[in-house]
Order: sequence, then C-alpha cells, then structure tokens
Amino acid sequence: MPKTDDQPAATASVADPPEASPAPPPAIGPGRRRRRSLRYRLVLGLVLVAMGAALWGAWYVASRGFTRRWRATLAREMQRRGLDVTVGKVTLDPFNGLLADDVHLHLLNDRHTQLLVINQVALDINLGDLLQKKANFLNSIDLRDASLALPLDPADPDGPKLRVRRLRAKLLFPPGQLQLVQAEGECHRIRVSANGTLLNPELFAQAVAALTGRTRDSKPPPREPAEIARRRAQGRAWLQALDRLRFDRQAPVRLEVRFSGDLSKPLDSADADALRVSADLRGRDVQLRGGGKAPFRLDDLHLLADYEANVVYLRQVELRATRGGHFSAQGELRPALAAAAVAGGAGASAGGSRERAFSFQCDSDLDALAAARELLPPALLPVWLNDLTLGQAPRLQANGRVKLREAPPTPDGSPTPAPAGGGVLSELEITGHLGLGRTAWRELACEGFDTDFSWQHGQWFLRDARLSTRPALPPLHGDVLNAEGKFRVRLSGPLDLASLAPALPPRARAGLGEWQFNELPRVELTLTGPALDVPAGATAATAFSADALRTEGKIALGRTRFRNIPFNRLNVEFALAGGIFTAKNLRLERDEGTALGDTITYDFNRHEVRIDNLRANLWPGEIAPWIDPDLAHDLKPYRFVRPPATVTNGLVQFFPGAKGSRLVIDASAPAGLNYTFVRRELNFTKVSAQVIFTDDRLRLDPLHGTLFGGEMGGMVDLALGKAGGHRYTAALTAKELDFQKLTKLYFDYDDSKGHLEGSYRWSGQSDDAVAMRGAGAIRVDKGNVFAIPVFGPFSGILNEILPGVGKNVAHQASADFIISGGKIYNGNLAIKGTGFSMLGGGWLGFTDDTMNFKLRLTPQGPVGTLLYPVSKLLEYSSQGPLGKPVWRPRILNPETGPAAAGSPAPQPPSPAASGKPGATANPTPRPAAAGH
Repeated sequence: MPKTDDQPAATASVADPPEASPAPPPAIGPGRRRRRSLRYRLVLGLVLVAMGAALWGAWYVASRGFTRRWRATLAREMQRRGLDVTVGKVTLDPFNGLLADDVHLHLLNDRHTQLLVINQVALDINLGDLLQKKANFLNSIDLRDASLALPLDPADPDGPKLRVRRLRAKLLFPPGQLQLVQAEGECHRIRVSANGTLLNPELFAQAVAALTGRTRDSKPPPREPAEIARRRAQGRAWLQALDRLRFDRQAPVRLEVRFSGDLSKPLDSADADALRVSADLRGRDVQLRGGGKAPFRLDDLHLLADYEANVVYLRQVELRATRGGHFSAQGELRPALAAAAVAGGAGASAGGSRERAFSFQCDSDLDALAAARELLPPALLPVWLNDLTLGQAPRLQANGRVKLREAPPTPDGSPTPAPAGGGVLSELEITGHLGLGRTAWRELACEGFDTDFSWQHGQWFLRDARLSTRPALPPLHGDVLNAEGKFRVRLSGPLDLASLAPALPPRARAGLGEWQFNELPRVELTLTGPALDVPAGATAATAFSADALRTEGKIALGRTRFRNIPFNRLNVEFALAGGIFTAKNLRLERDEGTALGDTITYDFNRHEVRIDNLRANLWPGEIAPWIDPDLAHDLKPYRFVRPPATVTNGLVQFFPGAKGSRLVIDASAPAGLNYTFVRRELNFTKVSAQVIFTDDRLRLDPLHGTLFGGEMGGMVDLALGKAGGHRYTAALTAKELDFQKLTKLYFDYDDSKGHLEGSYRWSGQSDDAVAMRGAGAIRVDKGNVFAIPVFGPFSGILNEILPGVGKNVAHQASADFIISGGKIYNGNLAIKGTGFSMLGGGWLGFTDDTMNFKLRLTPQGPVGTLLYPVSKLLEYSSQGPLGKPVWRPRILNPETGPAAAGSPAPQPPSPAASGKPGATANPTPRPAAAGH
C-alpha cells in the first residue's frame, strides 16, 4: 500500500518489491476553498429554484389548469379528429394524467347546437409531440365513472337533459380512425353499452354540414318564449316518464349499440360502406309506475333496430304483458327520394324538401291505454283519454306507409326547425282492423266496437263498423267515408238512445228524457258534408260548422211513450240541414187510430214547428200533451164519443216570449162529443169545428153540431196558460132543439114539449157557473110551459079565475135574459096560451135554487077586456125555492105588495156585469147567426 505523509514508515518485506514514493498533493489555499463553496451554493440554489418552479407548475396545472392557448390547441386537435368541442379546463393529475373538465360537444361546426356535456375525460397524449406542437399528439380519451348530459332539445342547452351516469369508455384515435372501446353506463336505470369504429373521422364535420346545410356561423331562427317553454315542459315530461320505469335488478334492461362506417361517404348515402348502426334493447319484468295503484308490467321487452345504407330497419319489436297481451311490429324508414340523393349528393337537396318513408306492420292485443297512462305524464296525454275506460285490451292489426317531409332551409341558410317527430306528415297510407271490448267514455258506454279502417292520401274510410251498446242487443252497423271532397256517415240498425244520451248536449238530453222506448228505434241514417281536410303538416282535422252537415234517413219506432202518452208504431222519413229538421211521410199508430203527415218541420234556430197536412183520427185529449202539457186540461171538457177526424196545418213557436204561433185544426166528429155546461153534460152529435191555436188562445170557430134533435152553432175562445187562468168567451145559437130534452136535463121536467130556438153569448172561467156572465134570447114554440114547475102553479091559478082555462097549454114563450153571479135575469118574459097570456120578469138562481120573479095574467078576448080594470089583482110573485115555487098575488103579499112598496124591485146587472159591452137588461130577442 502506498504510504502517505501522515503514516509512519514501515519495514519493507522481503517478498514485496520496492515502490516509488508518490509526490505529495498540492496544498489548497483559503481563496480557492471560498470559490468552491460559492459554486456549490449557487448550484444548490438553482436546483432548489427549479424544484420549486416545477412543484409550483405542477400545483398550478393540477389546480388551476393549463392556459387558454393550451386548451385551444387541444380543441383544434380534437376537431381534427371529428369532434367539435369546447373545454372548460385542462388539468394534470399525478395519478390519472391529463384531465379535461366540462367538455361540451357541439353539432359539428355549429356552436349554437349542443349535443352532450361530459363532466370529465382523461386524455392520453404524446407530450413530446405536444411540446413540439406536432399534430396527432392525442392518442386516446378515457371516461372513468363520468357523467354525461344530452339536451333533449339541442338548440336549447339550458333545457332538460338526458343523463348518463357511471360512464366508462375509451376512445382511441389510430391514424384515420376513431374507435370506441366498449363504452358502458347507466341512463335512467337502463344499462347502455356501445362500441364501434369510424373511418376518416376528420371528414365527419364536412358530411354533417353538407347534410344539414348548417355552418359554424349559422344561427338557429329565434323562437318565441312560449315555444321554448312548451318544449321544455315536454322534455321534463319525458324524463319523468323514464323515471317511473322499474326493472328487475337481477336482469336489468340492457341497450347494446354497435356502429361502423366510413365517414368519407355522405351520411345519407345508400352505399353499404357508409354509416351502419345496430341497437338491441332487451329487458324482463319491466314495470311502468304511474298514478295507478298497480303498475303496468311487461314480462318481456325486445327491440332490435339497424341503420344501414341510409335506411332504418325496425327488425323486431316484441312486448308481452304480465296480465296477458302481446304487441309485435316491424318496419322500415327509408328516404323516399333516395335515388336523387345518391345521384346529386347530400347537397343536391339542400335547397328543397326531403322526405322519408316509414313502412310498418303491427299486431297487438296489449292494453296500450294502461301502458300510456303509466308511462306518460298527463301533460303528454290527450285530455279526452282521461275519461276513457277500456274493459279489455284493444285488438289492432295494421300495416301502412308514412312519409315525413323536412321543410326546406330558411332564406338565411338555416334549416327550418322540425317538430318533435323529426318532420311533418306529408302522406299517410294505412289499413287495418280495430276491435274494442267493453268501453266507456265518461257516462257513455258500449259493449264493443269493431271496424276495418284505411287512410290514404288524406282520405280515410271506416268500413263495416259495428257498435254494440248493450249485451244481447244487435249491433248498429255503419261506415264512415272522408274522400273526394265530402264526408259521409251511414248507419243502420237499432239505435240505443238511452246509452248514447250522455254524449248529447244537456238540452237534447233533457228532451230525450221525455221518451220511453219499450222497443229500440231502428234507423237508416246518412250524414253528409264537406270533407274534413287534414292539410300537410297538420295533426288534427280542421274545424267545420255543424250547419254544413246534412242528415237524412228513416226511423221506425215500436211501442213507445212520449211525455207518458203511448203509441204503438211510428215510421217517418227525416232530414236535418242548416238547423232545420224535416219529417216526411209520417205514420203514427195508436190503438184508436192513425196519424198521417205530409211534412213536419222543426227549426232549431227559431224554435218553431211547421205542420203541413197532418191527418189523424186520435183522441185529442190524450195526445194534447205532445203539443203542450197544459193543453190536456183545456181540452178536458170536450169528450168525443169516437176519435175525431182532424186535419192540422200551421206554425207553433216554442221560444219563450215568441209571437206568431197559429195552428189550425179542422175537426169532424160524426159520432159526436159530450160537453159539460153548467154542471150538465150536453151530448152533441155530428160535430164539426175549426180549432185555432195561437200564442195564448184556443178558438173553436166555427162550431157546428146537432143537439137534442136540433142544430147548434157557435164559437169558443179560450185563454191558455197560467196567465189566462182558463178564461173563455163563447157564443151559441140553437134551432129546433127538443125543449123537453133540455128541461129534462137541467130541470128534470118530463112534460115540457115543443121546440126551442135562441142565442147566447157569454164568458166565464173554467167550469165555474157563478163566474159565468152572458146575455141571450130564447123562444119556445108548440111547448107546454106549464109543465115547468116554475110556471106550473099558474095552471091552477088560471083555472080558479077562469074555470077551464087552466087546462089549456101555454104553448109559446119568449124572453131575453142576462146571466150573472149564478142568476138568470129577465124583464120581458112573454107566455101565450089559448085565451090568456102572461108577462113578467125577475131572476132565477140556478146555482142556489132560489128565485125572485113576478108575473101578470092577462086574459084574451072579451074576458080580458072585462078584467082589464082589475088587472093589477092578477099580478103574482114568488121568492121561494126554484124547485118548488109558491106564487102569491102581489097585492096580498106583504113582501112584494103595497106594504113593500118602498123596497126596490130586483134589478138585472149592468151591461158591464154581463161581461159583454153593449148588453142591456132587456135585450131584444134576436138569434145570433151561426159562427158568432
């Protein structure tokens, strides 16, 4: 070993060769030591500063992120990959690497339309290429338990969003490719997975811009706040519907998406190498929970769809309900102008409209209504569905074709916003069959409804429709056509109006309540009108006025009651147009006879009925309530022996306060009628009359008939309604009436022979005899006046005065009279017999069996001349009962003789009391002419 200066010298070994001694190190001076120490400190300071700067930079990029220039560089790189994004912040995580937060993906060169938002992505970059600002420095993007939000309305970033949680995916960027490696996440409890590869992703933006006509600087057309609010409400409703879905945790619903394609091909190209997408949705034990107590359950759910060569193939849709029911469907959605699009490219149709045609076929007996109510919120359901109840699932078989048209771009180049369906309906062709079991809408119910249907080019047809309203009841058959500019409905069969009543307006429903059908009406009905046009882009039929419709047909009623009045059969042809109902060739049958009518018209606008030549032989009192419920009481006094023959013409108005009603009935009753007059029943035979109904009166004028073997004529004017109080005025003329029958009826006298002539005009109220007021004249010829008990005692009186004269018959009498207050007033009674005459006056109380009357006997010939000076002694008076009068000489009667001279004599009522202007206490006998 070499020996240093500080080591002691050692003895050399024999075996060791001798070594040369090294030169001693130079000595370090104090200045050199100071310079070396300063250098060390400077290097250490620089290292510490570098380490501090590095640590500060790491902290800054980890917490505050890279600068805007770095974010712009990253955005440009991703845009080269086909992704138009904006990045909120880029940070460096020591464990996860480079992270991009708040990433917004836009609609490819359209910053105004946002497709999705991702909370955070991990970036795999080539740092060297990034620092050297080389292209293709982005290797991949990782999503690790990320959250993704997709706006339901891309043009409204602040609107409702569909959110995907726990998203794990890796997006690779090999040269010229974009690869999604098995993305997995959860969207409203649906497990979603996706994978696929796209070639030439950098051309994706150009393809979409060519397809949509939108550029980076394009702005969507402004929308009204109401439209924005409506779309947001719809979006929230859809999200709420998805939230009500429940799945089996052991076998959740899964959606698998696979895609591939070359983005250098136009997106709407029919080339097989263009974009291809396949989606497969499967699930078991799916529950749709809504407002109902029990959720709607699906045992199986399967949907398989493909997009290839610009065609969407709906390969399979299968739904099976737990409670029974199945739905299956297939279809295709392809461009209707595919050939032109391929030849001219995507931009060839940018200036015009595009159409896509969807053809489909489906078969279902699933309770779709229950599913819709559980899945969809009330805001998305038509209001009328809330009142619809299905006793069993509807049966539907259909196939057809639908064309959806996109509107051409607006003048500024931006596309016209399309509705939620992606376009407007331009053409619909569909045929099929629909069957409903027991169905109810509000209070309207039916047992079943079946129909074949078709719709083509805006024209639709329901064929062989069958509606059953009640069990064991034959269905109502019909068809509905809306084509060739007209709308037509044809119905035939039994019409269950009681079941259909809830669908009628309240006023019609109240009118229908007056009918009771023992047998259902049978109808043959045709309703026509202008076509219900559905313009392109419309979703509902245009409104039309009911006045434009015309209905015509026939109706046959069996045993029916109207206003509780029965009839056996009714057949009528009818028409309804412009608010006017017309009935023709009417035939109504009752037990007693029939009614035949040429035309009966009801004007709903003016509330009036016009009757033309209605011929009938029915009981007027029984059918009167059909016209007016109060009319039966007014006709009660007129009781026909057999139904009269009537012919009715005229107009009746039902509108309150309306004026102008005039209904004329020409009636003939050969068998006669019975009429109650002053509590006695008069039996008329061979009666004929003209009955006139006006707004508030009933008038019989003229009235002809036969009574007591003589002829009668007259008129009756009756006030109708409560205001009139059944007041009436009447006039009567009589000729050659059997006087004996008259006195037998009213006075129970059997020996009053002779004939009666006279006239009487009076007024009254109902059958109140006391209220009757009137005046008239009467004459009896070839009669036996003494057979009347009132005048019977004069036979004995005459016999005492002039023996033998009292046995003569008073064969002639005449008088004018006034009736008032239940009394008959007279002042010129004249009775003639053989050899004598009687003159007198007073009153007879026919309601209370009282009288106050006086008579003076005047013998004729020489005896009369002899007794004239003492004629005052031959005056008699009676104030006793009308049925058993007691006559006394006035000169000896203390009540009527000289002792009572100061008492006023009985006076008839004034002309006003008689009820007729111009009536006098002593009217001149003058029979009224017939008809007055």
